[in-house]
Amino acid sequence: MIKRLFLLLTVSFTLTFQAKAAEVVIKGTAPDYAGKNITFYYHPEPVLYKNVLLASTTIKSDGSFSVSFSTSQTLQVYCNLDKYQGVLVVEPGQEYQVILPKYVPLTPEQKKSPYFKPTPYWLGLKNRPGNDLNFKIREFVEELTHQINQNVNDIYRNASQRVAGEIIVQLEKTFPDTESPYFNLTKKYYYAGLEYDVSQRNPDAAVMKYFATQPVEMGNAKYQELFRAMFTNFLKKKAQSVEFAEISPLVDSGNWKGLVNLLTGKGYHTSFAELAILKGLNDGFYSSFFDKKGILQTLKHAETEATTAEYRNLAKGITKHLTEVMEGGEAPSFNLKNNTGKKTALSSFHGKYVYLNFFSTDNNESLQDLKLLKNVQQRFQQVLTVVSVSLGDDFNAAKQLWEKTGYNWPLLDASGNQKLAGAYRVKDFPTYYLIGPDGKLLLAPAPAVSRGFQAAFIRVFRNTENQRKRAVVRPSGR
Repeated sequence: MIKRLFLLLTVSFTLTFQAKAAEVVIKGTAPDYAGKNITFYYHPEPVLYKNVLLASTTIKSDGSFSVSFSTSQTLQVYCNLDKYQGVLVVEPGQEYQVILPKYVPLTPEQKKSPYFKPTPYWLGLKNRPGNDLNFKIREFVEELTHQINQNVNDIYRNASQRVAGEIIVQLEKTFPDTESPYFNLTKKYYYAGLEYDVSQRNPDAAVMKYFATQPVEMGNAKYQELFRAMFTNFLKKKAQSVEFAEISPLVDSGNWKGLVNLLTGKGYHTSFAELAILKGLNDGFYSSFFDKKGILQTLKHAETEATTAEYRNLAKGITKHLTEVMEGGEAPSFNLKNNTGKKTALSSFHGKYVYLNFFSTDNNESLQDLKLLKNVQQRFQQVLTVVSVSLGDDFNAAKQLWEKTGYNWPLLDASGNQKLAGAYRVKDFPTYYLIGPDGKLLLAPAPAVSRGFQAAFIRVFRNTENQRKRAVVRPSGR
């Protein structure tokens, strides 16, 4: 039994290296996309969930395009098509002639919104056999969706496990396992989602059955989707229970091995325990529940103590991701148009303290804070510059607000700038940062103006200036 589990783990994590890579070709003709770039990418893991580029090209004037890349495993790949996100499952050595959806441009509001997400769209296929993996998965999902719609009250209102079980039995008769491990896994984790939905009062059964006691399946798209949904803030949620009360002191003390041993001692599979911990550390960094230094120390240990190279590299990636906007680090740069149309770079404020405010005019808390920001600007204008960055849908509304109210600090347009929103981890409005004269983050994030910023700034200002003065008078060489 131990040997079998070890073999499963080995296959799960080394398939990429053991299997022979083969070329995948994706081509098609879509005249209404002529001149546009088309890029195919995938997600290698469900924690950072970054887009990893596979191939990219510009669609020719006649609408034709062709891209190719090598892979040793079945992948679900994506391409962004303005309103739509194309979806396709590819297998090594196969060629796919795809049909893109009719081109639908983004509306002005969608272009400006940093939170717009394209609609998933399974790409059409020409000249593929009837048993193609894409057709099998789509047929399965359509039938599962039909069954759920037929029993929606029993599933979501009555939480009937009996009905969920009957649906799974029926689907297994219609869609028995095939020679494709990817298809079989996809079915399994759609079933997991169904069982999880009907067990919300006690979801641990589905969690233990499909995840906690099983090897990780990072390469399967449905597994990734469910993992991200079911295990968001995993450590924080568990730490609030009596059974897992040890989590908080273990995280705060940087004890990676202690966390892994705690979960494996509760019956968790080692590979899953480590992945869940990594996601929990990533999610918990910006909450006040865990000590940030403890999280970073835990990740540091994971970089050498995690059981696989994939996890060790993931720990490094999470650390890099978290510390990009950490106090003491460089503030992410930008160069945005202001309300007069002039480009304004963050570097233009060098030598001053900057209170950076991300806001939206359709957010009431943002509007209330802007009134208070006027007092902050007036009180500290000799040493502090307030800079407001509009991430809302309508920059014209922001400009009109400045004209109407007489706000006189810089207003910058970042409408639709998802990259900047991501760089500063803007997940809600308003969001604030305090940047020092040297361009480094002093408070990340900073308190809102309505929640004690002035007192926090005075404290930081005094400490920073005292440190600067001591550095100036300190004898050289000492």
